[in-house]
Order: sequence, then C-alpha cells, then structure tokens
Amino acid sequence: YILMKKIFLIILLTGCSVKRDLNYQINTITKMQSMIDSDYELGKIEYGIANNYYMLLETIKYDLHKINNDK
Repeated sequence: YILMKKIFLIILLTGCSVKRDLNYQINTITKMQSMIDSDYELGKIEYGIANNYYMLLETIKYDLHKINNDK
C-alpha cells in the first residue's frame, strides 16, 4: 500500500514537471524500481504486484526519456 502511494506521487510529479527536471525524475523512478526489486526479493510483495509496479514505472520512464530526447 505504501509503495502504491509512492508510485502515485511519482505519477503526479511526472505529469506536472518541467523539462529540466526530467533527468531527476528518471533517476527517481530507477531508484523506485530498485526498491520494488528489493521488496520482492525480501518477500514483501508478490511477483504479480511487483511486476505490475515495475512495468508501470518502466512505461513512465520510457515516456520521460522520449520527452527529454525531443526537447
């Protein structure tokens, strides 16, 4: 539940960002993906949930890279 709140916060920040903050947000998402990996390895979240979160963050990160490259 806490992880979902963090992801929701990232999504909100991503939607409201300016281009100069894109690299910071990409790095933050990468750190969150590491947190998901860690939580899964420690058995705190199931594989399906971890995969869903990870894929959501990967999609957001891809979109941010795309926006960053277009500027």
